[in-house]
Amino acid sequence: MERKLVVDGPPDIEGLLACSQSDDRGLSSFFAGRRQEEKRLLVRCRRLFDDWRDGRDISGRTVVITGCPGMGKTALLRHFAMTHCNRAGDLHSPVAVEMDVHDLLDATHVADAFGKAVERTALGSVFGAVAVDMAKRLKVERTLDVLAETLFGDRTKGRPVCLLVDEIQNAGPKNAEALAKLHNATLELPILPVYAGLNDSVDALRRCGISRLSDEADLNLPLLSIADAFRAADSMLVRYRVAGEHIVLEDWAKAIAEDSLGFPQHLHVGLKAAARALVEDGGEATRDSLDRARQDAAERRKAYYRHRLSPEVERHDEALVHLIRTVAGANEPMTWRRLYAVADELLRNDSLLDKKGRNPGRLVDALIHDGILQRTQDGTGYMVPIPSMQSWILGDYAHSIGLETSGSS
Repeated sequence: MERKLVVDGPPDIEGLLACSQSDDRGLSSFFAGRRQEEKRLLVRCRRLFDDWRDGRDISGRTVVITGCPGMGKTALLRHFAMTHCNRAGDLHSPVAVEMDVHDLLDATHVADAFGKAVERTALGSVFGAVAVDMAKRLKVERTLDVLAETLFGDRTKGRPVCLLVDEIQNAGPKNAEALAKLHNATLELPILPVYAGLNDSVDALRRCGISRLSDEADLNLPLLSIADAFRAADSMLVRYRVAGEHIVLEDWAKAIAEDSLGFPQHLHVGLKAAARALVEDGGEATRDSLDRARQDAAERRKAYYRHRLSPEVERHDEALVHLIRTVAGANEPMTWRRLYAVADELLRNDSLLDKKGRNPGRLVDALIHDGILQRTQDGTGYMVPIPSMQSWILGDYAHSIGLETSGSS
């Protein structure tokens, strides 16, 4: 991995300060990786439109992007919309509409809209609640009926609509009708529903009746490569014109990337910690300030791990440690049924729980929802997606509750 040349000019202290104070979802400028997922979304958009144009069935095209908290689902949605969508004059560029899950799936105003007849104003019927926002995103001064005519009036020249909705795991029974009409293409319009959510999102959709998902529908996000994390870190150093010897700057990018282990949330934490240290030193990268930044990031990673443990999981703290030890020692990913059996045995030995308080299935589901466990890419079972979190649970966390440690953070 070789870094870029630093752009001439004084360090951008204001930019570094803003970076150091950014929230969890504010680093899209340093987006890296996910090229395969972006390509798959573009292909599905194009295929959907081609099938619609040729009069073929377009139902069942829903896409679900899943992953544990911090795996970069929201960043992927935003980067896809910003980079590939809404390009004026490009008929291959999808029209992206980003909506909140509750705004989109409110049964009182959306489901009724989906039931309206398909007319030239069909787009307004579908996106009525976000008509103004959509017009702003497209930067056009046209009414929705003209826009609908532009998109759908001529099947040979239209553009697919990519409907991007985050936090889909919050969907419930009241949303079932709206979800079904999108999934089944009731409006017979080229609208690709793309949902992002936690690891249990597919189960949430199934509870809403969306069970006919294609084999390619679930995009379960993996860790980033260290090379991609390096590119993100290097982009930050270049963007803010960080001063320093070339070899030192390269060491900064390598350290941030390697400490992240390819986990986007850790990368985010590392970039923020680096920005804080650089602000303190006037925008100059040194080996001393790198040490400070790495220590800062390490402490914040531990705080992140602790924050990820929901009350349902911490209620069974000893069972958590022993279960993760079992997962870590397994030669292959563990199925949900096997996890259930291990959790059941562990909870049977918990003297603090009476029979009614023992629910191994709920514990396993909580571990999946919290992102402590994640389904593997090949779908064969579950593992801990963040190696350093596994080490923390078996090390610092186990020690904090009085258990013998078998790992380190």
